[in-house]
Amino acid sequence: MADTSIYTDPTSMDKANVQLSIWNGTKWVELSNGYTINQINTNIHEVADKVAEAQQGITQATTDAQNAVDTANTAITQSTANSQDITTVKADITKAQSDISTVSNDLDTTKTNLQTVSDEATKNGSDIKDIQTDTTSIKSTLANTQGDVTRLQQTATTMQSDIKDNADNISSVTQTASGLSTDMKNAQGDITTLKSTATGLSTTVASVQTQVNNSAVGTNLFINTGDGSSTYPYVSLPSSQVSVNGIINSDNTGIIKITAPSNNEFYFRFSYPGTSTNKMYNLIAGETYTISGYANLTDGQLKFRAQTVNGSGGWNDFAGSQSSDLGVTDSDGTTFTKFSYTFTIPSVATGIYLSLQAYNFTDGKSILSFKQMKLEKGSNATDYSANPADNATVTSVSQVKQEADSISSTVTNNKTSSDSQFSTINQTISGIQSTVSNKADNSTVTQLATLVNSKVNSSDYNSEITQLASDINLRVETSDLLSQINQQAGGNTLIQVASGKGKLYLDSSTVVFSGNAFIPSANIASISADKITTGTMTAGAINLGNGTFKVDTSGNLTANNANLTGNLTSGSSSDFNYEVSGDGILFRYGTNAFAKLEGLALNNWNYASLASDAVTLGRSIPSEVVSGKVSYISTSTLDGVTLNRVNGYDNNAESTITVGSTPASGSDVIKLTTLNGTKSAESSIEVYGYDAKNNKDTEYIELISIDSSSNSSYINIAPTEIVLNTPKSDLVIDNSIYKAVTLSTSEPNGIQLSTSVGYITIDSKTELDLTAKTNINVSSTSGNVNFNSPSGTNVTFQPNGGGGVVFGALANFTKNAIVGADQSGDQIWVRGAGNFNGKVSCQSLTQTSLLSKKTNITKLNIQDVINAINSTEIYEYSFKRDLEQGVNKRYASYIIDDVNDVAQYKEPSEFLSDDKQGRDDGTQLAYLTLMVQEMYKEIQELKNK
Repeated sequence: MADTSIYTDPTSMDKANVQLSIWNGTKWVELSNGYTINQINTNIHEVADKVAEAQQGITQATTDAQNAVDTANTAITQSTANSQDITTVKADITKAQSDISTVSNDLDTTKTNLQTVSDEATKNGSDIKDIQTDTTSIKSTLANTQGDVTRLQQTATTMQSDIKDNADNISSVTQTASGLSTDMKNAQGDITTLKSTATGLSTTVASVQTQVNNSAVGTNLFINTGDGSSTYPYVSLPSSQVSVNGIINSDNTGIIKITAPSNNEFYFRFSYPGTSTNKMYNLIAGETYTISGYANLTDGQLKFRAQTVNGSGGWNDFAGSQSSDLGVTDSDGTTFTKFSYTFTIPSVATGIYLSLQAYNFTDGKSILSFKQMKLEKGSNATDYSANPADNATVTSVSQVKQEADSISSTVTNNKTSSDSQFSTINQTISGIQSTVSNKADNSTVTQLATLVNSKVNSSDYNSEITQLASDINLRVETSDLLSQINQQAGGNTLIQVASGKGKLYLDSSTVVFSGNAFIPSANIASISADKITTGTMTAGAINLGNGTFKVDTSGNLTANNANLTGNLTSGSSSDFNYEVSGDGILFRYGTNAFAKLEGLALNNWNYASLASDAVTLGRSIPSEVVSGKVSYISTSTLDGVTLNRVNGYDNNAESTITVGSTPASGSDVIKLTTLNGTKSAESSIEVYGYDAKNNKDTEYIELISIDSSSNSSYINIAPTEIVLNTPKSDLVIDNSIYKAVTLSTSEPNGIQLSTSVGYITIDSKTELDLTAKTNINVSSTSGNVNFNSPSGTNVTFQPNGGGGVVFGALANFTKNAIVGADQSGDQIWVRGAGNFNGKVSCQSLTQTSLLSKKTNITKLNIQDVINAINSTEIYEYSFKRDLEQGVNKRYASYIIDDVNDVAQYKEPSEFLSDDKQGRDDGTQLAYLTLMVQEMYKEIQELKNK
């Protein structure tokens, strides 16, 4: 059957109840239902008719209400209106209220019908696309109508309130008129008085009514706005701190001046948006407020800015939270412009801040000034007035000032009285001081027949001379000093200088002490005595005899012969030097004695000989050393000893210093040889790092060969096998003065550097060359093998000939990996796994797909391909590292979520690497290839039909 088109008449669609469904392979799915569509159209038409009727009723109600208002206003202005007019007005008001009530009921009915239509449209909208478009248009129209109805309701409510107020006023006027009429009948003379009273009442009522119209009633909700307020300049909401971003500079004249900061925002916030955000500062959510004042801004724009906190937390903008430019013109800072702005706080607000904020200002230079700030309820900006609390504060300050003046006056009176009393006391004290001054120094002389006494007293000393027949006493005494001479006729004479002070001076050619004399302590310049017995003698220098034994002032001891049977110890941390001007120092010991040298340093040309059979350390003079006779010294007896090998007198003589235990055989000796420039003789040092006799490891071995006269000095280590083993410390091979340190061997065993603890460092000031005839192996039994280079340089692997660089296992390149020289076209082979965390730039990238490498080969299912591709979510993104380097490149692919425990991004596992950390673009390309093949096949089939 050929395709047939069926056309219907749109004007008769409401009569055709046609149902359209399709079979999806499982069940019939309804696409359209003519009956439902027709029913919705009928409901829409009925609603439209009712809306039209409601609009007519609203218009009539508005007209009736306005007529009632006009009638009421006329009745108010005409004080002679009769009761009939009042009755008429009341009737009009009643009718208007009835009309408003009727309109409100109609609106409720209309809203119910609209909700019904909305519900039915929602149920069927998904299947009726054409009707859905019409329904959307109707909904938009109804929404606009609903907004108009809501505004009409608000207007009607306002009119109703005005009518009620007018009715009350009419009633009041009626009562007043009746009272006046009665008074006019009773006494004509009282009419004038009553008129005067009525005029006063009218003025009072008008004033009160003005406040009512200005809303809550023109009260300034800001505090500290008055000139000269004690807490100025912090204009704020009650119980709130302010927040200022700028430099505030106010002179207490009622003007706040703020200089813009050097950067960031420029504002003054009248309430502080701190950590306690749930504060409204006596403002009410859902209410309308108006802020006004006078402001000046040297340059830029001034705007009102506010934010609120709602139930979900955090500061949020709201409708009207930021004004446009308040119209404050730029000036030199002296011209102020009045501004005002009205805003409504959201009903869900639980916290708020208000501010004035400048925009497009000059950093560090713009100045914002404002004064006479006012915040009030309602949408009217009334004239400036201070908060009543500020006025109360001014009165209290005045009272406090008066009280302070009173206290100051009292203090002044008390001070005057005290000054008078103090003057009297001073006069009394002056008199006492005069009396005391006369009595302070007292001199008394007493003379009797047997006594002459002269005495002088003062506050700090007493002097007295007493003379009797058999006694003369002279005495001077203070609190801590007594000087006295007492001579008696019996032969006794006392000379006393007490308390360790003063001086007794004897000046004579000879002073003889006939008996025993005891001197506790004395300074005597020179003593000549045949015998001195003393416990401890302190002297600057000691010289016995003709200088065979001397100790000078520096403590240096000189003796021809000294027999020391105890210890000779240096009492300080400095060196103990024993200098000999002869051939040397000889230490002798007996057959069974033991000599231990600790911290002994033998420098240039000096030597120490331990008897004739011992080892000589230092220059090679003794025949025992020249003939090659060597004694071994255990390292346990040489703690801290430095052995410096020096040239001997005989340039051709061979000398050896051996440290360590005696070797088991000659082949075990490690000989470290130094050549002495052009000298032919060999001088060697044999070092044993382990003391077998005492089972002790040497902790440190340092081999030094320095000859400043020649550049050919070196240390040659040349046995069949070299093991330098220092298990407790570092091994240092250093020849940094002249040439390189060379470790070489011709034996197949090679050179081994090993340490059981710590690490081995090979440090070169220029280059480090590792050369081998076969392989160079760098391996680690645990941990990484790291090749590092300074910043800006490369680590280069450069094989010669046709070879390459092979990484046998996982290789991680965290920096650039460069293969070949410049654009040579060399290849990089990754046979295992390799991680390149940055970019890879190459001419071509070849992935292996050899059959010999594969197993478990199956045909890919097209449905699995479709499912995997359709489940892939593709995103656009930037790399963090690109942004850090200033690159703003955008990429697109799926996202592998390695951050969240529960993945926020989804991707098919078929397109991921084995460890889920990377993309498998090869598999994805294969899926896409099969998808394209399938699409091509279906396109060809459609073309053939």
